[in-house]
Amino acid sequence: MKKQWVCGIGLLIASVVASPMVLATCDKDHGNKCGWFWYEEPEPEANDESQKEREPLPPLPPRAELMAMHPEDLKTLRDDYLNQAVWKPTPENVKDYYVVHDTIRRKSLAFTNVTSLVMLQNPELNVGREYPITNPGREAFTKVRREGYKSTLTQYRNKYGLIVFTKQGCDYCVIQKGVLNHFVKQHAWDIKEVDINRDPQIAATFNVDFTPITILVERNTKNWMPVAVGSESLRTVEENAYRAIRLLRGDTSPEQFFVMEHEQGGVFDPTAPGGYQ
Repeated sequence: MKKQWVCGIGLLIASVVASPMVLATCDKDHGNKCGWFWYEEPEPEANDESQKEREPLPPLPPRAELMAMHPEDLKTLRDDYLNQAVWKPTPENVKDYYVVHDTIRRKSLAFTNVTSLVMLQNPELNVGREYPITNPGREAFTKVRREGYKSTLTQYRNKYGLIVFTKQGCDYCVIQKGVLNHFVKQHAWDIKEVDINRDPQIAATFNVDFTPITILVERNTKNWMPVAVGSESLRTVEENAYRAIRLLRGDTSPEQFFVMEHEQGGVFDPTAPGGYQ
């Protein structure tokens, strides 16, 4: 009898496990235990928006309406129609994308055409007057700049000098000293070499702790400025020495560091007011 009773209990449990039953009426407000085996049945998940069937995009508006659209709206439209064309690459969908793309191209071309007109009508905005692109113009541009560097370096060679900081075993120092030898031959400047290990006090005065570094100094003053960090070309040393002289003399401001004397007040001078109100 006991054995039958145990078997009956086992069958009851098995039947409950095999086919869930509600053990109590669900009434959360009165503290009843709810759901299958006192657990709540999980609510069905909401359909993910990304899983919904996407609707095809509407037909494109007429060309005139497209041309009148704001660029940000056109970019959005282009991306939408590109996604549709990739999603469903039918001839019609691909054509719609390229119609939008062609509209953007035409608006860009219109902007470029108007820009060319504005540059002709407003030469104060046109960089072409100081930065030619033809070969003869580039040759003249280079010549003017070279003469400007040479003139200034020659004019102030007795008021300024260079110090190159080196140390034993520095291969880059050997290269830089060779570059500065050419600088001396071309501009007749005085150059002094300082070994930072032999003259640490001089190096400390100019905050130098690595080599090579070349510094322009103004005679009989405490004014100085680096013109070459590491191994630099002759052209870089010339240009930076020219700029340093003008900056130390107060002829330019830091914002005009790359502005040459003949360019001041022009389109390459960030401090120039411009030729318009």
